[in-house]
Amino acid sequence: MALLAIIVVVVIVAIIAVYLQGGASPLVNADSRFVGEWEQQTIGSPILWKFNSNSTLEKEVLGNNTGAWNVTNSQICLYNTIVCYIYEFSNEGNILTLNRIGQSDSYPTNIVLTKKGLQGTSQTPDIECSSDSSTNRIIIELVDANVKWSDIEITTDDSNATWQVQDSNKNGIAKIGITATITRYMSVGDSILLLETTGAVTVTLKYRPTNTVLGNWMVHV
Repeated sequence: MALLAIIVVVVIVAIIAVYLQGGASPLVNADSRFVGEWEQQTIGSPILWKFNSNSTLEKEVLGNNTGAWNVTNSQICLYNTIVCYIYEFSNEGNILTLNRIGQSDSYPTNIVLTKKGLQGTSQTPDIECSSDSSTNRIIIELVDANVKWSDIEITTDDSNATWQVQDSNKNGIAKIGITATITRYMSVGDSILLLETTGAVTVTLKYRPTNTVLGNWMVHV
């Protein structure tokens, strides 16, 4: 009995010591909202992020076990607390937006992650565009989260007109006249560049999953 009492006392003292030093029990699970595979949309193909339940982070472009992640209040710190972000969930927890805390030339200011395998919304999204006749473009000004370019059908009222989807830096993200191969989501600043035509051209966007016209915009080329 004396030996058992000593063992109990030792265990209790150890637990108190860990608590006082700011440690955590290994049985405490990581924040379940983050655990799983997420995709960061980039030109070409998405980058896979994997938040493991043992608080390790794997990132596709950097290899496995790139460090630990830790959540405190409204912040998540990555790569063994090298950099921290304010986080926000949206779209029923399927979109995770990270905004960096402090200055850094090594880590991006903003990161948007989407649950892996999440398809485009089954409801018709809201989208707002502007026309810029000086650059022959339809520019995305506002779009709901998680809307894939591959779900957008683009048509013009001019049979001679061709077009290309470009990112905010005016780099093409697909071949001319194609959206089906675009793996990234629509973003503010993306645009549709009109080519090989002159005069007033009306561009129509339709959302394929619901077969709904999103709007019509005219450009004077």
